[in-house]
Amino acid sequence: MSRVASSKTKQKTNKKPASRAGSASKRSTATRASTKPPPEPMPAERIREMWGVGLMVVAILSGLGLWIEAAGPVGELLTNVFRGTFGVFGLAVPLVVAAGAVLLLRDARPGNPRLVAGSAVFLVSVIGLWHLAAGAPDGDSTREAMHAAGGVVGMLLSVPLSTVAAVPGAFVILMGLLTIGLLILTNTPVPVAAHAVKSFFVGHPGQTTAGPFDRWFGGADEPVLDDVDEPPAQDFVEDFGADSSDTAGDTLVDPARSETVVLEEATPPSDDVVGENAPSTDAGDRAAADAAERAELDGGEEADGPEMIGSYRSPASGQARQLVLNPDHADYQLPSLDLLRTGKAAGGNTVNMERMTQALETMLAEFGVDARVVAVRRGPTVTRFELELGTGVKVNAITKLEKDISYALATPEIRIVAPIPGKVAIGIEVPNVERDHITLGDILRSPEAAAQTHPLTAGIGLDISGRPLTINLAKMPHLLIAGATGSGKSVVMNGIVTSIIMRNTPDQVRMILIDPKRVEMTTYEDIPHLLTRVVTDPKRAKDALDWVVAEMERRYDLLAKYGFRNIDRFNEAVASDELRDIPVLEQDAEEVVADRLGEDEGPAEELMPYILCVIDELSDLMMVAPRDIEGAIVRIAQMARAVGIHLIIATQRPSVNVVTGLIKANVPSRIALSMATGHDSKTILDQHGAEKLIGMGDMLYMPANASKPHRLQGCYVDETEIEKVVEHCKAQAEVTYAENVVKTGQEAVMADVTGDDATDEDLTKAAMELVVRSGLGSTSMLQRKLKVGFARAGRLMDELEEMGIVGPSEGPKARTVLMTVEQLEEQQSTSV
Repeated sequence: MSRVASSKTKQKTNKKPASRAGSASKRSTATRASTKPPPEPMPAERIREMWGVGLMVVAILSGLGLWIEAAGPVGELLTNVFRGTFGVFGLAVPLVVAAGAVLLLRDARPGNPRLVAGSAVFLVSVIGLWHLAAGAPDGDSTREAMHAAGGVVGMLLSVPLSTVAAVPGAFVILMGLLTIGLLILTNTPVPVAAHAVKSFFVGHPGQTTAGPFDRWFGGADEPVLDDVDEPPAQDFVEDFGADSSDTAGDTLVDPARSETVVLEEATPPSDDVVGENAPSTDAGDRAAADAAERAELDGGEEADGPEMIGSYRSPASGQARQLVLNPDHADYQLPSLDLLRTGKAAGGNTVNMERMTQALETMLAEFGVDARVVAVRRGPTVTRFELELGTGVKVNAITKLEKDISYALATPEIRIVAPIPGKVAIGIEVPNVERDHITLGDILRSPEAAAQTHPLTAGIGLDISGRPLTINLAKMPHLLIAGATGSGKSVVMNGIVTSIIMRNTPDQVRMILIDPKRVEMTTYEDIPHLLTRVVTDPKRAKDALDWVVAEMERRYDLLAKYGFRNIDRFNEAVASDELRDIPVLEQDAEEVVADRLGEDEGPAEELMPYILCVIDELSDLMMVAPRDIEGAIVRIAQMARAVGIHLIIATQRPSVNVVTGLIKANVPSRIALSMATGHDSKTILDQHGAEKLIGMGDMLYMPANASKPHRLQGCYVDETEIEKVVEHCKAQAEVTYAENVVKTGQEAVMADVTGDDATDEDLTKAAMELVVRSGLGSTSMLQRKLKVGFARAGRLMDELEEMGIVGPSEGPKARTVLMTVEQLEEQQSTSV
């Protein structure tokens, strides 16, 4: 019995722990169930798409009901609602709702509050005026009368006004509201609107620039660009890596605004986007930092007044004058910006950027780095995450984690800017999955470009915040561009040249284009802005640079003669006819006597245009005549700024024997596109970084006054656009080439012969020219003219005898010349 009792007791004892274990397992299960993470909310994109589909259904149903009465009771209900509310304007409600649905489905950016407010005021005013014109029916009127007028909205607006101020007074008030709505919608100040009305009805004689009406939708905060249906050329794919099929028919919406990602609290797009962990920096400080960065990018230049593209503006007087050196150019019309295409904005994925922000902060925390993301700026090519470091954290703690950051963000290449110029933050630039396609038309149509009036202002691209950037070549004063093959170097140069000829007449800017590659600049052949034909022979490039040096010295002599220090002051004096009253500082005796006798009415100097010398490939020139080319470039770069002569030099081989120390020292402004190695980047920028660019116009721009380069996305212009601009310029004026810019004919052949260093082929051609054209087969003459020794001159004469050009030797007498000049020219034309 005792054993049985003890066994029962053990069984009872063993049952208790089992029950405890079961209850414990139930509690653990309940605990796991309670700690299970909640389901993720539906993504914002799906919610937005659902709203878009719903609005599209409403638009279709209301259209069926309002227009063809084919939607049954639902359509009749929508008809009564819309027509009762808006009257006759209710017929347009389906179109408005459909437009809103399309915007939601296309992931459009949020609407501008100014546009929304202006449109609302304008439309309500129009409805009120229509209600007045329909007899101002009130609430006691029939439904048909309300539907034919302005509906409830029109009644609520016009009936009280007509009661208080009578119908004429209500009409005046509503017209005032309509005007206010237009001014808000177009972002136009009242003085500008008044000037536009006056220009529309009265006009301005001699006006050559676009009027204010053409720029109404190009306001400072949201420029509206025209769409171009023609797709970009295939060169876009090769140079800037864009898919032409994706670009056709798309419009770049507001490229001037910086797209930013809100981390915690929404802020205006134009400011930095900061979260609740942002540093104690107010909006004014951020604006000041942006202004400082912008001033550095623009070379310290500020906008100097309203748009005066195609005019000369004197820095002293501030007056605009059209430069006319040639009477044939008096009616010259600048090319329209409509000739240039519009790009495409890819937009950004806010959810993806927030995930990247969280991944970046988590990775830094795992490595024990106290830092947080305070702003995210999406640019056209890269997105910059701005980090604020905690107290006591070194900048080196971020820079040494470059590969780990790249791994955490799942991107092959990043660039760290430590620190960001003008800000207490470190920037991490990450390439965008989809990059914006920026065109030259986007830049030149922007308010930033319209505000710049200097003739040498050119569009270059967008900065990291998506702001259009223009450069003033006169303030650089010279520019060096370098990049590997296919990086977009020639596209950038074409954009600068096209900008110049679109904004200036041939009397304002003349150009010398040197293109040893023979394919990049030949499109501009015979435009009236050229001083000579496009130089494609590297041997003739030295002639062009020597001519520029001589022109520089002539201009300096002219400035010294009248006591001016720069070209701007001289042109102002010439344009205002002040030179006749200025005593000439350097006059010879004959001029003084002529002045005293009254034979000279005074100086009749002409305005001096700016001269832009563009060299597309420096390395080809340095292979032909390195010392001469380097000497000419250095001399121009050292002195030519004051007389309005500026250089743009490009190369795809930035080695030290091409971009020499003297050239670097005298060409302070640089643009570096994608480089093959960090050594090449250091040659151009004196620091690494260009080797991390992703190509297709992605560049680092370092003006002369900047301490660090700024990342930009270059603007694209294709060959078709350039051809249209060139055709317009040719139709406006014929080209007039300057004399003796490059040597031609026998003079060119003789110039290529450099004594004993010349090739046998060059010497033989030169000897043939000399002997046939002079009719003298003399060996001593060849010695003198070709600067060769007696032995070599004798060998040349023997070669000419074998070729049948001269006869056999007759002792000390000159040999007989057997070839005529006509036969020589025929042989030369046949060989060509």
